Amino acid sequence: MKKQLFFITCISLMVSQSVFAQFPVLFEGEWKLELLTIDGEDFVPPMNDEVEMIGLVFEEESEGIPPVFDTYVCNGFFGFLSFQEETGMLPSFSFDEYSMTLIECDLSENSVFENLYFNFYLNGIEDVFEYDIIYLGNAPTLSVYNTNGDAAFYGNPFLSLRDNTLPSFSIYPNPVQSQLYIETDSQEDYTITVFDIQGRMLITTSKEALGINSIDVQHWKSGLYFLRIEDQKGKVTAKRFLKN
Repeated sequence: MKKQLFFITCISLMVSQSVFAQFPVLFEGEWKLELLTIDGEDFVPPMNDEVEMIGLVFEEESEGIPPVFDTYVCNGFFGFLSFQEETGMLPSFSFDEYSMTLIECDLSENSVFENLYFNFYLNGIEDVFEYDIIYLGNAPTLSVYNTNGDAAFYGNPFLSLRDNTLPSFSIYPNPVQSQLYIETDSQEDYTITVFDIQGRMLITTSKEALGINSIDVQHWKSGLYFLRIEDQKGKVTAKRFLKN
């Protein structure tokens, strides 16, 4: 595992000059955590009935809402980001705001890893995080580094597959006052979960495949909400919307 980590780091330094050409890839699909390195020790994410994968989604700035960072283990970790120009050899981002849900993991191994993973970001939450995107063949790898010298490495299986048949989801209107509509070309049923800006889960509901579905937000407070859509294959799509 150590040899693999050294190999990835060396390639990252060699191709760092081309990172800005790859920058849009950061916002494409969902990144899957493959390795976490804390104080020089490697930790492999758990895979079990409770945690099938640890995902990370970046959402671009839209409708006046800053870029969004959204990752999860048992709990969700959300944040608004600012992106900086290169501070050294790599570009970077920082958190302007963040919040987490408060759900207990059923399995202790998931709780232990979740604490390690979230603390990778929390321990440097006031600082910048440098990142790099490299390609091994057609498979992109995202590397994120905190100021303590720790690192998180993500793959992107959906970009690697280059599968244009993956379902798409759109939500409207945004901002919304009463009914939020979800439109998809997915051939499978899917689950919608909505969180508020404090990370509290408001609803989780199953929806039928294809066509247009909706959720009633008429009586919700005004503000920003995060919507997570998961299909039966485990693919997660993250959206956000404003309630007026």
